[in-house]
Amino acid sequence: MINFHCKIYYDNQCGNKILLDKTFKTLKDLADEIDVPYQFAADLSSRTFTKKFQQFCFNPKIEITRIITDNIIDNSKDTNADN
Repeated sequence: MINFHCKIYYDNQCGNKILLDKTFKTLKDLADEIDVPYQFAADLSSRTFTKKFQQFCFNPKIEITRIITDNIIDNSKDTNADN
């Protein structure tokens, strides 16, 4: 299972200001949340790139990280109540 973690922040004189720090089940959910096209979110999650928008005065940093989790079966719970 793959989840996507998105962190949007910017640096100011007092430190980092975090605008979003959230995990999403799908990349589409993430794109909808930050109101960008799916392809833009896919580009951000797959590589680091420089675009013209980065020359604006207010340019938040956007980090999208893939989180891969294996389906782990937890057998530690005993379902026998007859003990």
